[in-house]
Amino acid sequence: MMPVFAAATDISFLQFKTYSLGTVFLFFSFFFIVLIIVLAIAYRMIGRQKKLEINAIELQFDENCRRFSFEPREITALKQTISKLQGANCNDIFDVQTIYERSIHEEIENAIDSGVDVKEIELLYSSIRKKLHFILFPEGVPLTSTRSISSGHSISLVDIKCEARLIENNETCLVLRYPEEITVLVKPESTLRIAFARSNDGLYAADLRVIEHSDGKIKCRHTITLKRHQLRKDVRMRITGKVKLFFRDNENKRISFEGKLFDISAGGFCFETSAVIPEQTIVGIEYCTLPVQVAGIKASIIASSQRKKDDEIIYKYHASYTDIPFEKKEKIVAYLFLKMREQQKR
Repeated sequence: MMPVFAAATDISFLQFKTYSLGTVFLFFSFFFIVLIIVLAIAYRMIGRQKKLEINAIELQFDENCRRFSFEPREITALKQTISKLQGANCNDIFDVQTIYERSIHEEIENAIDSGVDVKEIELLYSSIRKKLHFILFPEGVPLTSTRSISSGHSISLVDIKCEARLIENNETCLVLRYPEEITVLVKPESTLRIAFARSNDGLYAADLRVIEHSDGKIKCRHTITLKRHQLRKDVRMRITGKVKLFFRDNENKRISFEGKLFDISAGGFCFETSAVIPEQTIVGIEYCTLPVQVAGIKASIIASSQRKKDDEIIYKYHASYTDIPFEKKEKIVAYLFLKMREQQKR
């Protein structure tokens, strides 16, 4: 049998070995040079983009400072605060109160520990708070700091087993007053365990560092370490709106009526009406003025109360959803989160 020879145009897979080492070296050198150039260009473009983003954030920060009419010393304090923010847009401190509360805590505590005049700290940060309109924390939004507790709030002293009243709450400390007839032994620098409930939110617990104790008053440092226990499965949010509902009487006759919506959650809602509805009655929603689809949802009346208005008895009912579709519950939750974010930005 005659040997079979490859055609002249065929290329052997071993042909690459016929190139000299110098040629191979030049080829790989050229490849790496091109790769380095591409990476350098990409790195430079990324750096330029990052610089543009930083400049945009700084410009927005300056604009926010002008918008809220901050003074130079207040701007300096805010810059020191945002320099420690990690993974967040520093301008969120102007719009989101939870971020603001977390951000200023360390700065204020460090300033107090360094011996800076407490009155100066108080004037500085109280002025910033007022200009940002972060006076009252929106209901339904979990607290981040004890600075957000409103004055007059009832506070439980856990270890002492008595109720106290928050009589003063400023940027540097809070002051609790307990009943005169109770004997309280609390020393400065000791830890005071407190607990308090917040309407439409939950039950909070915290450990406070005592500064002073005299004349039935305990002055404490603030904390951002709050333990929150929700009082109900779904936190309700106060919302005003009109709602039309219906139920069926003992003869299966459909009875429609209108009411005023007070609050809503992913678990139920509260409304007021002149209609008399027995507890455990199943009511259905025909329509609602809220921008969320709740028509068709059914709920059970679980509690009721009444009041008199203009010689008319008005009933207030609390209703819990029965077999609510998952997609509708999801839309209600999304709507509530949107409303919470809007309140935080005010």
